[in-house]
Amino acid sequence: MTLGNAMAQNVAKAQNDLDLPIRKIVEKYYDGKNFYVGVAPKGSFLTSGVDNERRLNLLLSEFSYITPENSFKQASVYTHPGAPWKADEYRQWIEVARKNNMVVRAHGPVSPQCSRWVKGMLDGKRTGAELLPVMEHYVTELSKDLEKNRDVVKWMDVVNETVVGGETNKSSYKVGDWFGPIDGEDFQNPWLMIGQDQSTDLQVPLYIIRAFELANQYAPGVKMLYNHHHPQLQQLAWDKVKATVLFLRERGLRVDAVGWQAHVTLGWEKNSKNMKDLEALIDWCYDNHLEFHITELNVVRDPRFNEETLPELAETFYALTALMAKKVGRGAVGINFWDFESTEMKTASNANRGGIFDTQLSRQSPQYLAIKRALIEHGRIINKLNSK
Repeated sequence: MTLGNAMAQNVAKAQNDLDLPIRKIVEKYYDGKNFYVGVAPKGSFLTSGVDNERRLNLLLSEFSYITPENSFKQASVYTHPGAPWKADEYRQWIEVARKNNMVVRAHGPVSPQCSRWVKGMLDGKRTGAELLPVMEHYVTELSKDLEKNRDVVKWMDVVNETVVGGETNKSSYKVGDWFGPIDGEDFQNPWLMIGQDQSTDLQVPLYIIRAFELANQYAPGVKMLYNHHHPQLQQLAWDKVKATVLFLRERGLRVDAVGWQAHVTLGWEKNSKNMKDLEALIDWCYDNHLEFHITELNVVRDPRFNEETLPELAETFYALTALMAKKVGRGAVGINFWDFESTEMKTASNANRGGIFDTQLSRQSPQYLAIKRALIEHGRIINKLNSK
């Protein structure tokens, strides 16, 4: 075969791979390597209508891993004492996953994503004594349900946004503080009122300990994930998260994975410190026998984001996907894209959001193609190294 023919065949092969859906690329290059690439669908995808049917069909063709956005959350499932248990939506997603050879991460953590009753925004501020039984019932019953469906439910987020990672509303909380209640604010964490452990200087909130105790007990076949947020990877915040994970393990509680909510701005990857800090975090997880997940990746609250800056979005998504792919087998396990499609709100720049597809749900979206290129390129490197 001449050099020219060989090069032409390689180009054709690369294009053929790029035509594959993401789930097929992952299957081809990462099969057996414990690596998952997925997206977070909205509950509306399950409802009727041409647009939602299109979204659902695209989801099923492209992904083998899903994290339903709100279906498992306390605010959706069990809002207050004596409330009905609303499981229809999350159970429907579980059945969708089962029928379509997918796995699920149950994003139902004890977190600021809680009901307005818990936040005291309906009929007065709650007390810790009121909150504890609601939290215990929610975690217990959800864990039991997830355990019954452990054939497709692979992970559960046990807690989320426990530590202040950056600016938080107009509160007095600082980076590295335990995140707690804020009067009159929607984004707050009332569960801190349940109390704090006094056996160490860390003073771990009791709700975190209790949530892991119950999840460990009632979902032994599901992996336990501790999720954290804020794009700047603040050391003070992550040091507290790491210390808490080790604290829980020292108490005999199982923590299998750490997650990072990557709601980043355009060009996040161009700051070399960001990429170095992320790689160091993945390495720490690997050294401590923990999986690392990017649990929520999108570009959010960037006023520059629009159709013209999609190439920059593609660069950001490429860089983060490539870093995760490079770390397969060395800590990195899952990458989940938070917004299925991009939105551009010209009248409210803080609502601009960059997702895996563009506003037209096109398979020619620059960011979608960039993600596939990163997966293919690094998948080939991994397979070439393994064949030696």
